[in-house]
Amino acid sequence: PDGAQKILKIDQSYIVPVHYDDLDKAQNNPKLMTEIARKAGVAIMQNIDYALSGLYTSAGITDGSTSSVTDITSANVISTVADMSSAFDENNVPQDRRVAVVPPWFAQKLTLANIVRDTNNSPALMTGYVGSMMGWEFYMSNNVRHSSTTWYAPMFFRAGDSIALAEQINSVSVLQDKDYLGDFMRAHVLYGYKAVRPNALGVMYVAEGSESAI
Repeated sequence: PDGAQKILKIDQSYIVPVHYDDLDKAQNNPKLMTEIARKAGVAIMQNIDYALSGLYTSAGITDGSTSSVTDITSANVISTVADMSSAFDENNVPQDRRVAVVPPWFAQKLTLANIVRDTNNSPALMTGYVGSMMGWEFYMSNNVRHSSTTWYAPMFFRAGDSIALAEQINSVSVLQDKDYLGDFMRAHVLYGYKAVRPNALGVMYVAEGSESAI
């Protein structure tokens, strides 16, 4: 296959700095180092997750705008997702590997609508996985871009096709703190990202609607 070339710049950098004193190190090592490494990984993941959420401005499929926002309730969440599915179908985006990343309250609307019936709580807690609906695999993220509570920009895309991400842990170093009895540890990650197929990347501008009292 002969496809168009795209340039992906690896120009983003993120450093996780940690300081720990010798007493903690002596009493807890290696448990301390294991926990530090785990939390550093979470910090890196959150940083990249937030960066990727900014690609909503590159979406070729849009539903609404910052001045035209849909209030989402359990009554209309189905039809709203269906509209996005139709837009993807009209763009001839394959139906496999479709992913949606939504804020926590949107995931709650799905649950209230009794759509996501097979949610396994353990994967949801560990990875943000919410469930599947109408061919979409829903994941929850608190990094979905928004403007206060006026609008949110959940993203819809085809995994492994719409967005390109390249990342690498560039270095991990430990330096002795000359002023205190302790060490500094730094983890340095380099990464780059880009919307390579905007026609397979969608965003909808929504806000949390109130539910009718039962």
